[in-house]
Amino acid sequence: MKGMNYTDLFKEITTDENDSSQKSKTELENRWKKLLRFIKNNVSTHIFRTWFIPLRPIKYENDEILVEVPSQFYCEWIDQHYYSLIRAGLERFFSADTKLNYQVVVDTTNPEESKIKLPSSNEQNQEG
Repeated sequence: MKGMNYTDLFKEITTDENDSSQKSKTELENRWKKLLRFIKNNVSTHIFRTWFIPLRPIKYENDEILVEVPSQFYCEWIDQHYYSLIRAGLERFFSADTKLNYQVVVDTTNPEESKIKLPSSNEQNQEG
């Protein structure tokens, strides 16, 4: 490593990690947009705006997607009324094995204490 000091090496490694993280975030956002277009083509504009615009993808790893929702009620409503549509979109734009998990944001004043992770109730029923 002649000519490169440890500070430069650290910056290079850190930059590569950040680029990789940004790349996967961009890929998640692109897939999520495709999923939303698919859903939008299958529901009314009112339903789409009410139930799907507030959803935010947080991360996608190991065939699990974590989606932020505004309340527990959202989780229940979406699972009861649109699970099969979301499942079809996940299979199409992610993978057939993708598991859907929700993260409810209860209070934005302290984000770390206010996040609750919940699996999709339909996926819990399928596993049990």
